[in-house]
Amino acid sequence: LGALAIETILESGTFGVFNIGSVNTCSKYEFGMYMAEVSGFSDKNIRKGTILSTSLYASRHSDLTLNIDKAKRLGILIPTYQESITRFLNDKY
Repeated sequence: LGALAIETILESGTFGVFNIGSVNTCSKYEFGMYMAEVSGFSDKNIRKGTILSTSLYASRHSDLTLNIDKAKRLGILIPTYQESITRFLNDKY
């Protein structure tokens, strides 16, 4: 997806910031649970909570959703986060 998306953007002649995320959203919890499920790892250490309930040194935003409309207008096919995780795991192993 990455190289093809870059090629499409370059050939389009457009410029600016292009977010390439996923077509659906998920929480960090949902991401972790899905990653554990499809990779065969235990989810026993994954806890549901909010970023605001942690004591991190640096502040974190609670919503990491990216607006992918600009990329979609160029016809870039952006997968779901589940498809991206599965593709990552298939490429890794």
